[in-house]
Amino acid sequence: MELSDPQSLLDVKNQINHVLSSLEQLEREGEPRTKAELEKKLEKIKKETSEVLDGELSKCKEDFEQKMGQIIKNFSFQIENNSKELKRYLKNKTKNHAPPKEITVEKVHRQQSPPISKLLYDKDFKTLYNISIAILINIGIGLLLKDLIDYSNWEGYALMSKQLGNLYEVCLTSVFNFFLSVLCVPLVQLYKKDFKPLVLIPIFLILQFTILGTGVVSIVRNQLPIASSFIVILESFRMSMKNHSYFREKLLYGKGPNQYQKFVPEYAKQLGLTQDQVNIPEINIESATAELSRFLYFFFVPTLIYRDSYPRLKGRMRFNNILIHTFNFIGTIVYTALIFKAFCIPEFQHSAEHMKETKALVILWASLMLPSMMIFLLIFFGVTHAWFCIFAEVLGFADRGFYSDWWNSRDFLMFYRKFSVVIYDWAHTYVFVDIMRFTNNTIGQRGARAILFCLLGCIIECSVDLSLGVFSVVLFLLISVTGISVVPLGFKFFRSSNVLVWVIIIMTNGLIMTLYSLEYYSLFDKSIPSPYQEYGLLGVFIPKWTLKLFS
Repeated sequence: MELSDPQSLLDVKNQINHVLSSLEQLEREGEPRTKAELEKKLEKIKKETSEVLDGELSKCKEDFEQKMGQIIKNFSFQIENNSKELKRYLKNKTKNHAPPKEITVEKVHRQQSPPISKLLYDKDFKTLYNISIAILINIGIGLLLKDLIDYSNWEGYALMSKQLGNLYEVCLTSVFNFFLSVLCVPLVQLYKKDFKPLVLIPIFLILQFTILGTGVVSIVRNQLPIASSFIVILESFRMSMKNHSYFREKLLYGKGPNQYQKFVPEYAKQLGLTQDQVNIPEINIESATAELSRFLYFFFVPTLIYRDSYPRLKGRMRFNNILIHTFNFIGTIVYTALIFKAFCIPEFQHSAEHMKETKALVILWASLMLPSMMIFLLIFFGVTHAWFCIFAEVLGFADRGFYSDWWNSRDFLMFYRKFSVVIYDWAHTYVFVDIMRFTNNTIGQRGARAILFCLLGCIIECSVDLSLGVFSVVLFLLISVTGISVVPLGFKFFRSSNVLVWVIIIMTNGLIMTLYSLEYYSLFDKSIPSPYQEYGLLGVFIPKWTLKLFS
């Protein structure tokens, strides 16, 4: 019962009046005859007063606890509802109103460390890193001891020097293409002197095709081994991408405002992105000497996005870091060769001879999954981390976000973005956005994405085919079909989607190595007829090893 109830108040009043009347009666009676009688009456009055107070205090306590419990319950319920509403509001605001700035805003370089270098500051990750190094060292020792006993295996150690042969032609081709690339600087100077872009762009395209053609001719004419061919063709593509970035940035931003600078894609406009939110890089055209200095620095720094200036590290060159990254890079080359020699080449040779039924193909695929994944991780660590960090240290380049935490990817769109940020930035800026920019949104997001993945598929396919001396479309189909159809869907709603990504990556690496190794070794099998002779032009697209499998 609450204290505000009139009946409750009346009961309290009556009890208090009863106590007061007892005191008045005691006063009227005068002095008591004995001390014991006085104490007895006082004790009775005290007891009555205590009962009244205890009862009312107990009621007050119960009412207070009941009211506070109800208040806390209502408050918690209200807080929970408000929290849900706030989360829903923020989610809808992010989804419907936040403009996708990462899609249209130009790349901004900032000082940052490579993710692996950051992780190495953590004691637990450092321990895992040390364990991995120890495992690789023990694998190397085990293979060495095995080969010391079996002297016939020593021929395998010539693999690395054999595949990196004819380095003179590799260096000569790279130097020649470098001087061709420097010709971009005079083209930009002509643009500064008001030459029309429609005149300069065809000249630039001829220069680009000459660089790529020089690499292809060098590989074919000199019959370069696989590793040397990879170096030549990838370096040719790298120079072409650098030249495109420099030339495009100067034409777009070098001579003041134009209609294409503050471009916003149509879908981004619908999401609320305005031209004022587009970041315009500070790029101008200086004298030939200044531009040559800028171009040369850009040519060697590990980025494919040109800027007139980059964040630089202050202080001296850190030689300890350079030595560590150089050791890591050389180590990855050596261990990649060892894994090929010990786990891959024997499987290649055996399967090429016994590829007469489908189960042999499946067994080969299963056998190559883990070795191919080890090679994949070694190449990533050696090139994307160690090699890039060497040049960044030498040149004082501060933006070392060459990759992101792709190992945490929960879908393949995240994987493509994070695995090589250097490649992603170039493809996103100069292919994906520029297709929409220079077609004035005639080609939308889906069309631009399709063109982008087809172009990347062609570049990677050509690099592998030229290096191996084969013709295949496996990588092109994997990259283009995955990029166009699977990537936009994603599967983030799976709780274990990161596990699924890793499973697919491991299986795909094994499949790629299986198919290309079979095609490469089938070139040396004289018993397999040429698909071109059997099926004409259609035979160009038929893998040669399948003729033996289905014969």
